Amino acid sequence: MTDDPTSDGTSNHRVRRVVVGVVLVLVAVIGTAAVLVSQREEPTARSTDEAVADLREQGGVATAPPAASGPATGVYAGTGEGNEYVGFSPLDEPFGPSIPVSVSYGDDGCWTYRVDLNSHHSRGWTLCTGPDDLAQSVGDSVTSRVFPGIDFENTSTFVCDPPAVLVRWDAAPGDSAQGSCVGTATGLEGETTYDAVATFVGPEVVTVDGDEVDVLHVRRDVALVGAQTGTEVVDFWVLPDSGLPVQVAFDTQVATETPFGRIDYRDVGSVTLDALVAQR
Repeated sequence: MTDDPTSDGTSNHRVRRVVVGVVLVLVAVIGTAAVLVSQREEPTARSTDEAVADLREQGGVATAPPAASGPATGVYAGTGEGNEYVGFSPLDEPFGPSIPVSVSYGDDGCWTYRVDLNSHHSRGWTLCTGPDDLAQSVGDSVTSRVFPGIDFENTSTFVCDPPAVLVRWDAAPGDSAQGSCVGTATGLEGETTYDAVATFVGPEVVTVDGDEVDVLHVRRDVALVGAQTGTEVVDFWVLPDSGLPVQVAFDTQVATETPFGRIDYRDVGSVTLDALVAQR
């Protein structure tokens, strides 16, 4: 039997065509992705005026019930820094330097402390100021990326039932409180459990608008398990009369398994209020 050169040549030619086709597809996909990344909307620092306009539009000022012990409603000017790392470095984004903080009340008398880290990312803690303690009932994080013709947004919401104590007013340095919250994220199946230990560091003094202010420093260490796994450390420096955080520092590291592989997300930053009088 003799070899058939015509058959071998045809087969090799077909293989080369397939390889070239795959390469062209990959080049097209990579090129399209590069164009989308290069043309995406860049984040901007949020101004206090923008945050005030949003709060008014949402009715957060007009509908807020009076609070005997919580902070005043409105927007507090703030500054800070940090970064959001989403697992793909070209899409990482910085925070600040202007970081307004809004306070609005719900029907239950608890209030949401919303931090606008930039135009694409915000974090919020819903807190309840009681006679014995300051506790968190809800925590949320909203992040987005805007490409030509495509908008991506993800919201993570954690509900703490009962509310997780942050600090007891009569706590001594080193005292701690445990709490648990259950969360979900848009676009992600399953639930994530958020087990937290809040430790009272002690009374401290911070400077706000040139004035020294007495605060209570509490650190919360969190372990996340379930649909997402990771850790979070959040430090709050709160006013003892209202519970208003005048300074917050956070470091969240979360891993998510997706059909495309593991995504490692990190959210690290801080904000300090520039004034203790809210704008409305």
